[in-house]
Amino acid sequence: MEDDEAEEFYDYIYTYFKAIREFYQQASASGSCVVFYIS
Repeated sequence: MEDDEAEEFYDYIYTYFKAIREFYQQASASGSCVVFYIS
């Protein structure tokens, strides 16, 4: 994997990581339970 491709992949993954993190923070603040499954 070239450096440019690695950086693009990191940016792509990090965008979704931030969204998941925000979702968990909101769920925690409201006392909700979350099941997270990665296949």
